[in-house]
Amino acid sequence: MHTFCPDSESRPCHRVKVDFSLSGDGDVYLPTHQPITWQFHTPEEEISLGPACWLWDYLRRSGQAGFLLPLSGGVDSSSTACIVYSMVLGDPSYHPQGPRELCGRLFTTCYMGGDNSSKDTQNRAKELASQIGSTHMNINIELAARVRMVLAYLFAQLSLWAQGRPGGLLVLGSANVDERVLGDPLYHPQGPRELCGRLFTTCYMGGDNSSKDTQNRAKELASQIGSTHMNINIELAVKGMLGIFNMMTGKWPSFRANGGSERENLALQNIQARVRMVLAYLFAQLSLWAQGRPGGLLVLGSANVDERYFVRFGCCICHTSFTKKEK
Repeated sequence: MHTFCPDSESRPCHRVKVDFSLSGDGDVYLPTHQPITWQFHTPEEEISLGPACWLWDYLRRSGQAGFLLPLSGGVDSSSTACIVYSMVLGDPSYHPQGPRELCGRLFTTCYMGGDNSSKDTQNRAKELASQIGSTHMNINIELAARVRMVLAYLFAQLSLWAQGRPGGLLVLGSANVDERVLGDPLYHPQGPRELCGRLFTTCYMGGDNSSKDTQNRAKELASQIGSTHMNINIELAVKGMLGIFNMMTGKWPSFRANGGSERENLALQNIQARVRMVLAYLFAQLSLWAQGRPGGLLVLGSANVDERYFVRFGCCICHTSFTKKEK
């Protein structure tokens, strides 16, 4: 008795029968492996090991020969260096010469300082590089941050070539997110309200029919939380839109309270919502520019799902909303 292999020649694959069995009816529920004791990492270990695994996978997929990090001696770049060292720790049997030796092959650090750079940060960078075993360089420069970036990529591309080794290095960054968001590396918030004033801008966009009560409540809340607040009267923009419509059709719609139809009333409500959306994005893009500050703002939405309708392309359009329900 035989079966056939699915190859081009259809050669028979003979089946050999034996008088014993590798398993019986009674052991089908036996586990196929020994139980594993799960190791739960502390939050600090997860912070160290999670990015380390990602770095190794990124390095493997990139095909490069290692990483290069501009090491300033500060906490940000030092944390990045320690994460790279966590990457090379792994299994001790994987690197018989020790993790520091492997780190020296995969990781290059450089301190790029100028005439005004601190000796303290230079020494800290050198000491950390010595502890983790990275290949370290002291580059004396007096250049702006973007030129440091150019040098970092130059050394990443050619430093292994200069050593007679193949491949290049991936450049690691350690930019402080707080500095990038706030736009001032020397800024220290004086309290939550003061920080809110830098990060959060609110605006009340009312028209001729808006309530003074809601305007005052918005102003009072903004004052309590410390946001940068603006009162924007949208009536000029609304009348400009209606003026274009009147010029083309000779018609001027009215609210229902003023004798207009349901269609007129709904159209006038919708144009207010859409004008608010346009103005919200205009101020989000340019209000910091008007203050001489870099960057832009994300538009938050607060469309009420209980109202059961949204104005298409109206004020429910935003970068993110805490109440809007997508359908």
